[in-house]
Amino acid sequence: MKKSVPLNIVNRIFNLGNVQLVTSAYGDKVNISTVAWLTPVEKEPPYVIVAVDKNSYSFQLIEKSGEFVLNTPTANLIEIVKFVGSVSGRNIDKVKESGLTLVNGKTIQTPSILECVANVEFIVKSIVPLETHAIIMGLARHAEVDEEFFSDHWLLEEKEIYLVHHAGSNFFCTTKFLTKVKSR
Repeated sequence: MKKSVPLNIVNRIFNLGNVQLVTSAYGDKVNISTVAWLTPVEKEPPYVIVAVDKNSYSFQLIEKSGEFVLNTPTANLIEIVKFVGSVSGRNIDKVKESGLTLVNGKTIQTPSILECVANVEFIVKSIVPLETHAIIMGLARHAEVDEEFFSDHWLLEEKEIYLVHHAGSNFFCTTKFLTKVKSR
């Protein structure tokens, strides 16, 4: 069961640098892709930046709609993470081919992915074009997490949840543990 989380802790969903599945939509077109280059940059208000290939179908949909969703997969979705990041949504219906379930957005038109353990809805605040990619700065509007795996942080060891990280090319790894370090 998913629960809403306060927007001032959205950064904790992404601080580990874990891969996200980005959903984008414009009109009746919906796409899913994999993003590995992202980081929170503000806590209040909750801003995240994501690097997306400027020639990608996802970028086209995000640029037109002004919104996107970051969906957090776990290791059980690693084959889908690789698949949706390897083919273009212009040529294949990645939603249908992946078998993922889309759920209506709470505050935006872009849907989220049911099978992911976190879903954060964003509106685009700015786009900075680079050479081949663009940096998209998004402002979080709504965040939900699977209450079994996240309290105010990921319950990695307690619940044996494994978040996915891209290690380059066809290599992926997972986050295994999280520990709280006491202040001196």
